Amino acid sequence: MSLHVDRMIEAAIKKGEMDNLPFKGEPIPIEDDSHIHPELRMVMRILKNAGIAPPLVEEMKRIRALEIELSGTVGEAERAELAARIGRERSVVKMKLEKIANR
Repeated sequence: MSLHVDRMIEAAIKKGEMDNLPFKGEPIPIEDDSHIHPELRMVMRILKNAGIAPPLVEEMKRIRALEIELSGTVGEAERAELAARIGRERSVVKMKLEKIANR
């Protein structure tokens, strides 16, 4: 089996099919995912490959959007409501991050 695969690779090299591969002549970057819980690593890799941020990152982006909205808000009642919502959402994210850190 190995000899057959070796021949296929050699033929592809001779045809030039390996000339435009990513990282040609460079070390392939190895991503360190040791900080991710082992049960979540595959899920996070699938999300990343699909171009989707992990849920906590999406939540942090939503909080940032609310902060930007707050900076442009004039009405006191609306500002107070937005500030309270931002505080609640920050608390939820903080609890989730602490839960992850304590695994």
